[in-house]
Amino acid sequence: MKRFLMVLVLAGCGSKDGESGDTGTTADPLTGVIGKYNFIPGAATGCTVGEGDEAESENFWVTGWLDGLMKVDGTTDAMTFLFPGGGDGGFEFQGSMLEDKSFNVYGSVIFEDVVDRQGLEDVAVMAELSLSGVGDGEKSGGCWTLKGMLSINVDEDDNDLDADDCTLEVPFEASQLDGDSCNGAL
Repeated sequence: MKRFLMVLVLAGCGSKDGESGDTGTTADPLTGVIGKYNFIPGAATGCTVGEGDEAESENFWVTGWLDGLMKVDGTTDAMTFLFPGGGDGGFEFQGSMLEDKSFNVYGSVIFEDVVDRQGLEDVAVMAELSLSGVGDGEKSGGCWTLKGMLSINVDEDDNDLDADDCTLEVPFEASQLDGDSCNGAL
């Protein structure tokens, strides 16, 4: 009877369907994605004022905070993307990454600044920026590179009037500077 109980106890310790509980047998493809990145945006398109040769880009909604340092924190299914250059405490967005290394990022922030707008100096501007983006990650030599496209809806004056809204499209590449398995040497 003791042998029968011991067999039941040992059988109960294994996991079903022949899976082993050993997490060391398969490497996690997302290891090390958390860390600091050098975020390099491409040319922002959209949000222009004027026609033809007189058209001017209003990319000031993103140029001051989107270029430079980005911190990625959390877990791959609940990530935060922090841009320290935005606002008083930085602009923070949410996102996640899948096992195929594709990721998304989304969220809204309030942008306020004084800018040179349409030739007028020191114009106070304010807008709710609603950001959504997708991309793919690649790990090489222990460091990650994230590439993708951001779409940023600018709701000027946060007034829900479509007449003063626009959308910026921004391609980007972010190279990891440090993380669990990255020391910044590319």
